[in-house]
Amino acid sequence: GGLLVIVFIGFLNHFRSMYYEPANAAAAPLPISRWCVAPMALALVPLVVFGFWWPEPLWRFFAAIRLGLAGSAP
Repeated sequence: GGLLVIVFIGFLNHFRSMYYEPANAAAAPLPISRWCVAPMALALVPLVVFGFWWPEPLWRFFAAIRLGLAGSAP
């Protein structure tokens, strides 16, 4: 899951550069506003939080999935 968030942040950065940076490479780069960085920062917050702590309902949910998958194994 965490790797997917990192890939998503990479895509956000790529799309930001496609839409907000000038097409002419010789042109002066535009300053990056806080609005361009906000989606990447917001995507980083759950990655860090869930990297250190999982809420109890999520533990129970994943445990139920694990038990369901283990019960269907041959």
